[in-house]
Amino acid sequence: MDTTRDSIKATTDAQSNPSLNEVNSVDASFRQTFASIQALLSAEKTKAVAVKDLVVAETKLSFSAILVCVGMALAVVAVSTVLWATVNVAIAFLVYALLPNYFIAISIPLVINVFVTWALINYIKRTWCKVGLKNTIDAIQQGH
Repeated sequence: MDTTRDSIKATTDAQSNPSLNEVNSVDASFRQTFASIQALLSAEKTKAVAVKDLVVAETKLSFSAILVCVGMALAVVAVSTVLWATVNVAIAFLVYALLPNYFIAISIPLVINVFVTWALINYIKRTWCKVGLKNTIDAIQQGH
């Protein structure tokens, strides 16, 4: 009964006092705005958690891919080593078939390997000179 009287009194007060009606509408507008902001913040928090979970999953996937690549690189090195050894043995057998001398049959693949190693080391040295900013800094200092 008291709530009905309070409700009737509030309605009567609001009708007789227009500023009270404005206060109630501002209060209602503020509550709606506050509720909307809370909902937005909750949605943004949910979105941030989802993005974090996605980043964690992508990171785990990347690490797995890196490990697979490292394993495959090691497999390539092993296969290449076996193939290179097989080629060396085949060259040695071919030389021995043409010139039946063990020293020559072993020396020719050895000389080929030394030459290929020397060529690769020289190529690495020429390429290594291009690594870094030294050439760029020199070009800037010379005004090019």
